[in-house]
Amino acid sequence: MGDSSDDLLGLDAWVYLVMGGFFLVFFLFPFSAIGSAIPELSLVCLFGGVVPSAGIVLYGAYRWAVERHVRALAAMAQTYRRIKLDEFARRAGTTRLKSDQGLAQAVKRGYVKGFVDRASDEFVVQEAVAQQVFVAKCPTCGAQVDRWAFPEERFPCPYCGAGILVPPPGAAVSPATFR
Repeated sequence: MGDSSDDLLGLDAWVYLVMGGFFLVFFLFPFSAIGSAIPELSLVCLFGGVVPSAGIVLYGAYRWAVERHVRALAAMAQTYRRIKLDEFARRAGTTRLKSDQGLAQAVKRGYVKGFVDRASDEFVVQEAVAQQVFVAKCPTCGAQVDRWAFPEERFPCPYCGAGILVPPPGAAVSPATFR
């Protein structure tokens, strides 16, 4: 079953499509076969079956499009170890709110494993967490940086502005700078 809070019955998109298609065929048969002989039956079939069935099919198509969008956001998120949420929304071609909601749905449905680091306003993929290195001090000015970063990542020191390059795994580092 689907797990979306904006879904009517909590069903997957394909269930709506199949269910609506079945009812549509089921109500179109009497409408076309007997509808001209008994006009009252044609009205019952049309407004009691064909119109709601077509609505279910359209809703299934809408849910299918939403599901594709959530899966696309999850696939995009998996291509990064960490990405700023504003940059993620820009690259997704949507608003920050919609990309945050889609990313939350992708995590909730298990399409991508990760979390939002609110301190840095970034989405971090779960597999990348083990690769991170804690940067305690700036190697240039010695100021406390206290930031997690990935190997071979470069970021500016918030105090002196010097670029801090996190060394690759196995490289010799100063124990005071990197732990």
